[in-house]
Amino acid sequence: MITFAAFHMDIRPADLAGIHQAFGPITFKAEPRRSADGYDLLLLPCAHYNFSTPGERMPGPYPGIPVLHFKGKRKDDMLPYWRQHLAHDR
Repeated sequence: MITFAAFHMDIRPADLAGIHQAFGPITFKAEPRRSADGYDLLLLPCAHYNFSTPGERMPGPYPGIPVLHFKGKRKDDMLPYWRQHLAHDR
């Protein structure tokens, strides 16, 4: 299963071109799952599966968000976030 977290305006043109070449045109909300040539594609909304804060920090916690995207300066928050919010669960 290929999981691609995206919605309309957040897809880079090269990514979208590759998806369209392999899977044809996709209506995100109407067809979140597609198959082609033995591959499955599942389109997921970024707000839930590729979450990042609008600011430069990610202090957390973010319960209910399965995938956090520590982009740019937020990468500095990865280890502190792990220690404060996740390590005790392991």
